[in-house]
Amino acid sequence: KNASKKSLYYLTGANLYSYTSKLQCQHLASQLLIKNIYYAHNHINTMNDKIPSLLVINFLIPRYSPNMLFNKQENGIGRSLSLYFALKEETFHSLNSSNIHKKKSPSLSLLKRFIHAIQYNSKLKHRLKCIPRIANLKELKITETVLRNVLEQYNHKPFLTSPLEHQFYSGQHYIECDIDIHLYSFWSRKICFDIIQYIPQAIIELAFIIEANTDEEMPEQVLGTIQLKNIHPDQHAINIQDKLSKIEKKNPKKNQ
Repeated sequence: KNASKKSLYYLTGANLYSYTSKLQCQHLASQLLIKNIYYAHNHINTMNDKIPSLLVINFLIPRYSPNMLFNKQENGIGRSLSLYFALKEETFHSLNSSNIHKKKSPSLSLLKRFIHAIQYNSKLKHRLKCIPRIANLKELKITETVLRNVLEQYNHKPFLTSPLEHQFYSGQHYIECDIDIHLYSFWSRKICFDIIQYIPQAIIELAFIIEANTDEEMPEQVLGTIQLKNIHPDQHAINIQDKLSKIEKKNPKKNQ
C-alpha cells in the first residue's frame, strides 16, 4: 500500500471521563452540546449539514478486572476516552467541488460513502480501522511475559472496529463511533486491563482510517491522528456526571 496523504480531519479536542455505567458515556456528542463546545472556527458552522464537520471517536474502557470466559461482564465502572476531529476546510471544499473536470480522490469518495453509510445504516460503516502504536514500548519495562509478547506482536497493527462492539450515531453537525471494549473477548479485555498500569509512562499513538476493499478505493488516507502521553487513567479522569451537571447549569435552556 502507498503511504497516506495528510489527514482529512484535524484533532480539535480530547477528554477522559470516568463513569459507573457505560450508559452514562454512550453517544457523548448529544450529551455535551457538541455544537456549542467544540466548534472553534466559523467555517465549521457554515458547512453543509450533509457532511458533518465533526468526527467523534469514543472508547469505552472497563476499569474492572475481566471475568472468565463464561461469566462475561459487559458493564461497570470505566473510562471514556473521547477524541474530537474537525473536518479540514480543504477536505470540505474538495468534497463539495463543482468542478466536473476535477476527479475526486478515491479516499474522498470513500469518506463521502462512509458518512452516508452511518447516516443510513449500511454495511460500509463497519470499515472504520484503528492503528494503535506504543511509541516507547521497549522503554516501558513490562514484567509480565504474556502481556509484553502480545504488545510486541500487535504494536502498530491495524484492526477493524467490529460491528458487534461499536455503535455509530449521527447528528446535524457530527458523526460518532463508540468503541465498546466492555464487549471485547476475555483476552482482549484482560490485555486492556493489564496495560492500564503502564499508561502513565506510555506514549500512545492512534490513527483512524476507512478501509479500502478494492483497487479503485486505494490509496487509503488517514482520517485523523492523536498522540497521548503523561496520562493517568484514574487521576486525570473527569467524572461524567459532574461534567454534565456543569453543562446543564450553564446552558439550562439549550437543546442538544
